[in-house]
Amino acid sequence: MMSLYSPFVVLGLYVEAFFCFYWLHKFWPVKLAASRNAAIDGLRGFLAFGVFVHHASIWFVFLKTGVWDVPDSRLFSHLGQTTVTLFFMITGYLFFGRLLSQQQTPIDWFRLYRSRVLRIVPLYLVVMLLAVVVIAVIRHTHWLAPTGELWAKKSLLGLFTAGVTWTLAYEWKFYFALPLLGLLIGFRPA
Repeated sequence: MMSLYSPFVVLGLYVEAFFCFYWLHKFWPVKLAASRNAAIDGLRGFLAFGVFVHHASIWFVFLKTGVWDVPDSRLFSHLGQTTVTLFFMITGYLFFGRLLSQQQTPIDWFRLYRSRVLRIVPLYLVVMLLAVVVIAVIRHTHWLAPTGELWAKKSLLGLFTAGVTWTLAYEWKFYFALPLLGLLIGFRPA
């Protein structure tokens, strides 16, 4: 019997995902804007799927054992931890590239921050609203009663979001540091 943490499980998941996206793209092709870097977007897709598999493995073990922790498998742990690090590196690369090219195309800081707010805040608010509703339902009904002990051991909000909101603090610190980084490389605001 193959272990849940076998590398072949991960390989099978990636192969399945690849073929699903291949067929979706075949019937509903997506045209990328000329400004998009298709290779980086593809890498982001692989990384996002790795984070999904990482979180799914944590949930699987949690529902079976009641223990919420990183997987015993180094591979499954790295599918979450290393991929998030790579996401941060890609973000740094893309935004630092914008800073370096600001001589040709000046950065509209208001537009940049507005786009970041519109990208992050609406989904965050929807997730928090859903979390409040789900937590209220769990606390005031017998819904999920069979797993009630498991839910009582952890913060419900932490379980609902899988604790992933920690990345937002780093993301915003990076965005707010961009003008300072620009000054360090010689950018002078107009």
